[in-house]
Amino acid sequence: MDAVELMEWLARLGCCTVLKADGERPPGKRWTVIASGGPLSPDTSFRADRPSPDDCLEALLAHLEGLGLSPFA
Repeated sequence: MDAVELMEWLARLGCCTVLKADGERPPGKRWTVIASGGPLSPDTSFRADRPSPDDCLEALLAHLEGLGLSPFA
């Protein structure tokens, strides 16, 4: 699943999702993914800073699956 597909799926659930690249940050933390809203409460919203967009999406998918949410179900 690519970033756009995942973000579209989350949007249909009512979530707000951001995938950001920041060249001013040090390597290893240049990419950030944030997801909140919809079925994600303030306690289960998600943020991860990782070295690549793929790493961000993998972390987000693992978090969602831990909550019983999966775009693959």
